[in-house]
Amino acid sequence: NLINSAHNKISATVELIATKHPLERIMVFSETLESVHKLKEELQRRRGTKSYVIESKLKSTEREEILSKWGVEFYPLLSVHTLEIGYDVPEVGVAIILANTSNINQTIQRIGRVIRKFEGKDAALIYAVYLSGTIDHQTLKTVKRATGIDEDTYDSDTKEKTKKDKKSTITRY
Repeated sequence: NLINSAHNKISATVELIATKHPLERIMVFSETLESVHKLKEELQRRRGTKSYVIESKLKSTEREEILSKWGVEFYPLLSVHTLEIGYDVPEVGVAIILANTSNINQTIQRIGRVIRKFEGKDAALIYAVYLSGTIDHQTLKTVKRATGIDEDTYDSDTKEKTKKDKKSTITRY
């Protein structure tokens, strides 16, 4: 899908990872292998940031090896429908949704990977990266529904801070 792999989305995600969370374990969720492989290439090429892709074709031993290196040798973990259910990492506090489905249950599962309570973790950050003015804008609406966040949030484009709930903030880049 062209929208999932759009240059602007990939670039915004690279900058978000490199500038805001360079040394934090991050889960990046997408809908297509093309988009996560493109992100992996751009992270390495533009920022020298190592990342790994987790996908269903990996053998369990390969998956376990990658997961054992996560947070030690690399920080962004790129996933396509693989770590959404049954993988518990409560210490991880950053999720980036690069591409999303309109399926609210899948979105809840993705967000659920990082909102688990963990000693020393006060909050979880969930970034929805989308292209405004396209069908991709539905990603933001789905994430807001899944988190129960109000429609009024902080908008980094206009720098306006408006009403938000006490649990979540979604920032647009």
